[in-house]
Amino acid sequence: METSSLDKTQHTTFIDFATLLRDEYCTHIRLYDVDAVFDYARVVCIVNARSLTHMAGITDKLPILLEQTGQKQYVQYCLKRAQAKRMGEWVIHDLKDIIVHLFMPRAREYYNLDSVFFQAPILYSHE
Repeated sequence: METSSLDKTQHTTFIDFATLLRDEYCTHIRLYDVDAVFDYARVVCIVNARSLTHMAGITDKLPILLEQTGQKQYVQYCLKRAQAKRMGEWVIHDLKDIIVHLFMPRAREYYNLDSVFFQAPILYSHE
């Protein structure tokens, strides 16, 4: 397994972001450092929402969470609530350096996306 390619500040910032998702009642949060494994992002965050309404609410709040962790440069890439509602049980937020996969539990189990990132170091994990 690779070691993290993020510097200490980046590492802390992404951990803070995952912690704020936890504070918003997201569950089964995994934050992967994919920078050394894939070339399309630095970090992948896979998260469970409790309901479709919760998922839409997290989508609405994502810009605020990014700003709270000093990642304002990613706000412009955020989906809007209406876009997220059309996506159903799996919403992908491609924020350039960080990809957020927001799942309903059944969809996450079905797609088993965590297995794709098994080579990447886990920066944060919370059940």
